[in-house]
Amino acid sequence: MRIGEFAKKYGVSIDSLYFYMKRGLLVPPQRGKQHYFNESCEKDIKTILEFKDWGFSLNEIHSILTLYRLSNMQLSEDMLEIINIMQNKYDQLQAEKERISENQRRIKEEQEKIIRAIPSVTESTSGLPVSMLQLLICPNCGSQLQLSKAEMNPRYISNAEVGCSCGYTATVKNGIFITPNRNTSQHDRPDLNRAIYKDMPFDMISHYQRAYNYMGNLLDAQGLDNKIILETHLNAYFFLQFYIERAASSNVKIILVDKFPEMLEMYKNMLDQLNTGLDILYIADSSYQWPLIPHCADIFIDFFGSNEHQFFSHSQLIGEINAFLKNNARIIGTYFYLNNGRKTLKQLRDDYPEASPNNFDLRAYIKALEEHGFHKQQEAEIGAISSTGDNYWAFGFHQSGEDLSMLSFLADR
Repeated sequence: MRIGEFAKKYGVSIDSLYFYMKRGLLVPPQRGKQHYFNESCEKDIKTILEFKDWGFSLNEIHSILTLYRLSNMQLSEDMLEIINIMQNKYDQLQAEKERISENQRRIKEEQEKIIRAIPSVTESTSGLPVSMLQLLICPNCGSQLQLSKAEMNPRYISNAEVGCSCGYTATVKNGIFITPNRNTSQHDRPDLNRAIYKDMPFDMISHYQRAYNYMGNLLDAQGLDNKIILETHLNAYFFLQFYIERAASSNVKIILVDKFPEMLEMYKNMLDQLNTGLDILYIADSSYQWPLIPHCADIFIDFFGSNEHQFFSHSQLIGEINAFLKNNARIIGTYFYLNNGRKTLKQLRDDYPEASPNNFDLRAYIKALEEHGFHKQQEAEIGAISSTGDNYWAFGFHQSGEDLSMLSFLADR
């Protein structure tokens, strides 16, 4: 039979048959330029497929076929050789079986270890820190806020109603300060399943880790005792979750701001389980009219925060939050930028109609920092990524082939 018929009969691709022929596993007779597959070829392909299914390599199968062809199983020496090849494969599979069983046992142990680590307590163990009440003021008139119907212990406030004589109202719910400013964008939602992280290419994850490492080392060098760290836009990325345990040895306080209360609650529950003892103030506010005293933060963490801000605004993030940064504040961040991203920026504007035309523009970002007195003191080019994968919630707007670069840095004034 011809090669097409032979391939169909045994469920093997024509390319595979040519490969077997090239390796000498199949030796069909030729008539002119055509190969014809006879009964001998059928016997050989059955042997190839059967032994391949048993785990034999093509080299091992070739050795067995050679012995079949040379003696037709008439010589006892050849039969013993085939038996030895089979025994070696059996022993190899037995060792592999034992290795697999051992790995299964170890995986099961690790699985059970992780299961035991899953928090069994769902109630919050922290709240709005009493020690950070002094940072809160009315964003409308600057007066001290009044709390009523408070549920609290000596260290934390779990729930309360918040008000000011000027008419401003807010709530503390499950330890999160929730302002009246709620998200109104139709193009954003809380990513509670963290879809933004899923299906990222490995090289992109490696770039993230290099940026985390660099920023972590910069933070280590700051001397965090009695400092206040501010991070925003947790719905995009939350750098401090990877640093929080390193910060626990210092007397640092942290302010976390995001537009979605449910996102803050998710991260709050996660951080509570770490039991670091750090005082963390969570504020849910979609504006920048935060109920915070001016010039309260020593360090601002800007990992993709400025990029995320400009998905929904034409302003620069530093201009919005500058009033909350001390005169000697420092910024530790990673900015994502495009050098030649015409197609990417067009898709960005299509996907996010509110986006700034200056998003992913490194020069515009640096200029904004400098306009507010910040100058880069240290920096590291983390690298460029030409493909960000198919995850819509991460960088679905990015067009393959246009480099997305990351710059990590320390800036002060």
